[in-house]
Amino acid sequence: MHNSVVEGIDALAVTMLKNPDKLIMPDRIKDITVTKIKLGERLFSLAKQTGHKHAGWIDLAGGSYGDIYDNLFWYDTFVTLSERFDVPMSWVACIDIFPVVGSLGGQWTVLHESEGKVPKMFKNFNIFDKEGNCREMIYAAHLDGVERGLISNEHFPFDRPDVVKEWTNEANNHLETMAEVLDKSVEEVLDSLKKPTEHELYTPYEDDDSLNK
Repeated sequence: MHNSVVEGIDALAVTMLKNPDKLIMPDRIKDITVTKIKLGERLFSLAKQTGHKHAGWIDLAGGSYGDIYDNLFWYDTFVTLSERFDVPMSWVACIDIFPVVGSLGGQWTVLHESEGKVPKMFKNFNIFDKEGNCREMIYAAHLDGVERGLISNEHFPFDRPDVVKEWTNEANNHLETMAEVLDKSVEEVLDSLKKPTEHELYTPYEDDDSLNK
């Protein structure tokens, strides 16, 4: 158990560095990423080959690695690593992780330094914003850590932006009102909002009788 969320995440980063075998990407993530990289290279090549005639492909080819390592890639990363290291996803999301992907395989690299007792993590994911407020993912990691019994001190030591606190308070009030109207507990309402883990594929026309005429 850790005294604070910063201490816990720092310890997680060290544990990740000591277990590189757990940072190897599953083929599921690697294959999708390699496919996107190859398609991006082909699209960029097409733009170069046709640029002397028209600019039709330039906008599409002007993407970046952010289009390859998108939000869904990072979500899958956080899910995978949180399961492997038995920590909340929010803790993994606070670690500075760099993906390395090629045709032969893929892995994640953890960028982490420690100086004395003060951890130098979050190179790209700073703890504080320009106004001195903490990033919301740090607060999420604190709440998740307390809930999982990973943090002994429930007090959160940092400030959150007022606009974010107002937004979450409003969302909480709305949730409680919904539960009261439906005569359910908040937990029951949250369960009803969950999406199923599997979805059936369908076309926009599957209920269109005109296709059978």
